[in-house]
Amino acid sequence: MKLLILYFSGTGNTEYVSSYIEDSLKKLGLSIEVIRVCIEVFPPEKVWDFDLICFGFPIFDLDSPEVVKKYLERIPSKPGELLPIGLFMFVTMGYSAGNAIRRNFKRLEKKGFVFLGSVAVKMPGSDGLIMLNEDSKYVKEALERNYDEIPEVDNFIDRIKEIIIKIKSKRDIAQFKSKLPLSVGSLLISPFFKLVYIILIGYLKKRFRVDENCIRCELCVKICPNHNISLIEDEIIFDKKCSLCLRCIHQCPQHAIQIGKYTVNKFRWHGPKGNFKPLKMLKEVY
Repeated sequence: MKLLILYFSGTGNTEYVSSYIEDSLKKLGLSIEVIRVCIEVFPPEKVWDFDLICFGFPIFDLDSPEVVKKYLERIPSKPGELLPIGLFMFVTMGYSAGNAIRRNFKRLEKKGFVFLGSVAVKMPGSDGLIMLNEDSKYVKEALERNYDEIPEVDNFIDRIKEIIIKIKSKRDIAQFKSKLPLSVGSLLISPFFKLVYIILIGYLKKRFRVDENCIRCELCVKICPNHNISLIEDEIIFDKKCSLCLRCIHQCPQHAIQIGKYTVNKFRWHGPKGNFKPLKMLKEVY
């Protein structure tokens, strides 16, 4: 049996949870092959090489980031001779997941996937962190939190273990289909929330710039998931394809990328353990 942990991570939170799930599953001794890889290097048609998929992404606009939506569109429908794939979903969020899990599974449901369970994990919001001083209370709490134990993820892993054991007994995966989570409150506020997001995102994207600390190392160019950043005639150029994942800002070694004046001399986040390296992640080709 083969299980794929497939994820997108802008600033390290989702990557960390994906690693937490991988390590926990391997410690269970279930005699299954576990592969973990980010969507930026994994061909979408290859998902059908697996029996189970654990798919993760950060919440953005009570949904998934644009790069995730486009990836889901590229996943082909189930080849006729194959069985449906069981799909688990995990999301990381600063405040609320809304109905993001439901929305994103609906994008896959007709392609031949069976929903088996999900978890929403509250993590430090990297969007808010770039506006805060290093000595702020929220930053200190984010840095001092114990990330070695995530109870809600442990419960999620128990669910995965349960399904794996049952599938190994040759039982039909459709029997274990879970009910999709639904937030009625999110349905009511979503239109207003989306309007605010559109206005805010448009405002912020126009204010990306590099300051005098930029050394033209081109790390931002290499790690942008939307290929939105270029070095042209020794000048860093931000195009219009930004999805505000904030990876470039948090990863810049010189803290040279700014959103107007809001992020100058503010905190930068490198994942829960401070070791998120997207360039390394992007080289781990399946």
